[in-house]
Amino acid sequence: MTYFFGGTFDPPHAGHYAIVRHLLEKSPDTKVIVMPAPQAPLRAAEKCFSYRERFHLLRVMFRHEISRARVLLSVLEKRLPAPHFTIETLEALNGLCSEKPE
Repeated sequence: MTYFFGGTFDPPHAGHYAIVRHLLEKSPDTKVIVMPAPQAPLRAAEKCFSYRERFHLLRVMFRHEISRARVLLSVLEKRLPAPHFTIETLEALNGLCSEKPE
């Protein structure tokens, strides 16, 4: 099973980590695609961290899970045209994946 977990992650925190760990505990075959959004479509442009900083923090946060190919950190949403609505991101992801995320 592959799950999608998107958001601004501004900043990434223990709650984000707990959600991913909970999903990974469901099965040894479970994977989670973590996809930071460049900007929340309905929120002010103020950010604590840049996209690059948030991506790096997520890479550090999930380094063990990434090294075991349990977490996939994706830049797909950054490459999509703004605004970044989840449905459009899922449609783009759906076109790339053989196994469809939940």
